[in-house]
Amino acid sequence: MDEQKQCCYPVSVDITIAPSELNVSTSAATYPLHHEIDRAPQGPALALLHPLGADLGFWAACRRLWAGRRTVLAYDRPGAGGSPPPPAPQSAAACVADLEALRAQLGLEMIVPVGVAIGAMLAAAYAASHPERVAGLVLCNPATALSPAGREMTVGRVQRLRAHGIDGLLPDAVDRAFNGLPQDGCYQAYLAAFRRNDPLGYERCALAAMEIDITEDLRRIRCPTLVVAGSLDILFPPGEALKTVALLADATYVELPKAAHFPPFQSPQAFVDAVDAFLPRCRHEIGSAA
Repeated sequence: MDEQKQCCYPVSVDITIAPSELNVSTSAATYPLHHEIDRAPQGPALALLHPLGADLGFWAACRRLWAGRRTVLAYDRPGAGGSPPPPAPQSAAACVADLEALRAQLGLEMIVPVGVAIGAMLAAAYAASHPERVAGLVLCNPATALSPAGREMTVGRVQRLRAHGIDGLLPDAVDRAFNGLPQDGCYQAYLAAFRRNDPLGYERCALAAMEIDITEDLRRIRCPTLVVAGSLDILFPPGEALKTVALLADATYVELPKAAHFPPFQSPQAFVDAVDAFLPRCRHEIGSAA
């Protein structure tokens, strides 16, 4: 029996994809991104990029803490939440084009991309591609690229996903992201949110993540950058974050001891405090000094 008949949803690509098979065109016009924006009177907008397996709801606690003080844009990347899956796994360049189209649509002159895990890698790619629009950058639990072990884990997840759907990834996918933390209300809320993932959307995001490498992007970034790591993270451990710090021209490093893979979700107050302390270093207008 072939893989298409075994799979519980339509399959359009092989598990191992080459960069040439990725969708490298902008998806913004065909696949409008579901988004929400909270506006405040001053400062550059924070553009929030969620991790793999999440959607804009990931940022709810942080948005409440920033309400009335910061302009905050949260959006669902293609294949997540209310944004439909792209026709194929997206390249980093396509994800960058999506964010740039959304920024222009909303009339945001300057932004501070704030990304977590894979979202952090895409935030860095945007900053390298559009330096004139970036006031600063926040990378939370980033990596330069998936490690061989990370790629192997991703392939295994996609295989289980195709055989059993989203439930085939649980609870392992969430347990790893909450390493060292209690299975409390925060854990249960993320588990419930993860279970709502569209399997085809998750697959295409996961496969695309295997091809992202931001090493050269990091070397090109000149804006002030905050790098935040969760001490308990075993997926992208603090050592991975420190590798990104070494490649950046102007980086500040903060480690949060009570967080694992998702500091904004697991320790929102500590994360918001770290970002707030960093933002005065960011430029607020095009052409201004940092």
